[in-house]
Amino acid sequence: METILENLLTNKIFIIIVVLLCALLVYSLLKRLLKLIIFLLIALFVYVGYMTYTGQKLPQSSEEIINQGMETINSFQKKSTVVIDSIKKRKKVNEAMNEVPGEKSEEKKTEGTQESESENK
Repeated sequence: METILENLLTNKIFIIIVVLLCALLVYSLLKRLLKLIIFLLIALFVYVGYMTYTGQKLPQSSEEIINQGMETINSFQKKSTVVIDSIKKRKKVNEAMNEVPGEKSEEKKTEGTQESESENK
């Protein structure tokens, strides 16, 4: 192991290859980070533009931003529970409309007659 490290550190070609690989790695990380920063800046400009266009005031502190976000989340939760409840009610109504009175009892009767017929054979 020591001889391998010694050979890598003494050979200039290996050192150049390692330095180039490290530089390539740093470049790719910075490139991804730069893309993320550009995306976040564009999102920020769109947000500020929207707030200005709609005439709303911009939040001044991080607490205002968090409170506004929590209010939005709570309103979505309330709306979603109303929608879910209405879907459940509609599902129950559809199930009730699709049920025919006496249908289940007829199914049980036919199952019972099929079992008795198979026992007779």
